[in-house]
Parts: sequence; structure tokens; C-alpha cells
Amino acid sequence: MPIQPACGSIDVQRTMLPIAMVTMLTALAGWLGAANAARAAPAPCQAADLHLRTAGDGDLNGMSHGGVELLVQNSGPACVLPALAPVTLYDAHARLLPARGRRAPASASASLPRTLVLAQGEHAGMTLRWIAGPVYRHNRSVRVAQVRVTLGAGASRPSLSAPLTAVLYGPAGEVVRFERSDLRRVQAAAMTSMR
Repeated sequence: MPIQPACGSIDVQRTMLPIAMVTMLTALAGWLGAANAARAAPAPCQAADLHLRTAGDGDLNGMSHGGVELLVQNSGPACVLPALAPVTLYDAHARLLPARGRRAPASASASLPRTLVLAQGEHAGMTLRWIAGPVYRHNRSVRVAQVRVTLGAGASRPSLSAPLTAVLYGPAGEVVRFERSDLRRVQAAAMTSMR
């Protein structure tokens, strides 16, 4: 027996069937959309497709400070890079130096993306800055010959290396510190000014 509302009669069975169909179609569309989005999302970048180099340090040097721009180029298919990539420094004998990077204050913003997608041929850049002179009362220095950037997480974390000649200073008895920015997409126009 149909339910009789105060304003007239409604056949609940006829009303419920279209509502149930709409609900099922909406759920199916959501599932298909999520599956297509997952299929369309680029995979993490592979080390074989990425190349690291240093560029344009002219604007970063002076007043006892030094710095360099690191550029990562993607030669493979579109892929995802973590914006926060650890940086390690090595000497001429490939020994890890007692130097630690810290995130530059401008990179600590919560509004910055945690990952970025690099299409084939695109570049991502990161700035490194350090104390380049003996400005402390008692100094410690490290001579850098190579920089390494580690990308991704898990057991297959690709790392990229490039030559880098620099001397970093810090207080004696402490680990030498340097600042690094997060990776960000670098436009072609900015690339010409970094050569």
C-alpha cells in the first residue's frame, strides 16, 4: 500500500527507482573518474631520465656568502618529483662531508606544493647558499667536489650527482650548515639568465 502524505498520494516504489538509479550511476561515475585520474597521474621520476647540473652562481656570491643553482632536467616522460629533496655534499675522494642542508625560510611555506610534475624537457631548480668565508671566531671549512640530490622515497630513491667546487665555512666543532630551497619548476626564459 502506497504511503499517503498530507498533500496527496505518491507511489513510493516509482519514486525510489529513479533515485536508486541516479545514486548508482553517480557512484559508478565517481569510481570511473578516480580510476582514470589514477591512470593519468604521472609516475615518480626515474634517475635514468633525469640530469643534474649547476648553473648561474653570479647573483648568489658576495659578502662572505656563496651559492649555486642546481637544475634537474627531465629527458623522459612526464613524471613526479618531490619538492623537498635532500642534498648531500662530497669531497674529491667521494667521502660524505660533515655539512647539512636546512630548508631556506622562504621554502617553509605551507602553501608551496609538496610535489611537482616535470614534462619531458622541463627543468626544476633548487638554490643552495652557504657561508663562503672565515667569518666565525673559530672556523671550520669543508671543500666540496660533488653535490648529490636524492629524489623520492623508499628503497629505490634515485639520486643525481654533479660536480661542484666550493668551500663552505661554519663554526669550529660543529657541522657546517647550508641552506637549500625546495625544487620548483624553472621556465625557459629564466634558464638563459642562469648560463
